Amino acid sequence: MFVPSLGELSRDLWGPAPTSAGMPGEGVYPIEYKNRRTNVVRLLLNGAQERRLRRLANISARLFNELNYERRQQFFNHQRVDFRGTWGKYYGKYKGVLGVNA
Repeated sequence: MFVPSLGELSRDLWGPAPTSAGMPGEGVYPIEYKNRRTNVVRLLLNGAQERRLRRLANISARLFNELNYERRQQFFNHQRVDFRGTWGKYYGKYKGVLGVNA
């Protein structure tokens, strides 16, 4: 019996898509493809992977918000927006948590 590699699987061989029982109001829905450069992927994570990914997303959002807030304050206070200084400050703060993603 021939078993294709993961890269060779077609949609017919995937089977039914799982529903998202842990996320009320979310589930399987059709996706309209309007942009040719958009890649839509579905991550099938176990509980630990999902928690880790959500934690990484939350920390990344916190980094973006803190960095953006400080730069906005510099701008609205008619100061020079210090891109290098703020980058260095927040890179040092978050590099231990985000690792190579920072």
